[in-house]
Amino acid sequence: MWHSCGRYTIEGLFAKCDPVVLETYRAFEKAALEIAPFHVIPQKTRVVFQLRIRCTGATPTKRLLRVHFITRAPIESPRVAKVEQYAKNQFGNYVPLHSPDEVDDEVREWIRLSTFCGEQK
Repeated sequence: MWHSCGRYTIEGLFAKCDPVVLETYRAFEKAALEIAPFHVIPQKTRVVFQLRIRCTGATPTKRLLRVHFITRAPIESPRVAKVEQYAKNQFGNYVPLHSPDEVDDEVREWIRLSTFCGEQK
């Protein structure tokens, strides 16, 4: 599988974003780390949160943060902008977040659900 190697930082990844995008990310990261002992891995275009495998993450854009969750079933919510099926019981769910207060109980539940895939249970 093609990939690019490199050393990336959160600060570098968010350098061209509006400040609210990094604030939203920090709220998302805090919530995720309260749920599970994720390894937080900055990559070239995104940040992934990994347990045994990567199961949640975030991609910054200029004005918003796109978060994603891998779950056993599609997430049923009007907040979900896109769902992709990767395998029989593995779905990628994509949600745009515009501010830190959007990292609410619903988002925390989706992070929790992603840990079942992340722990390969």
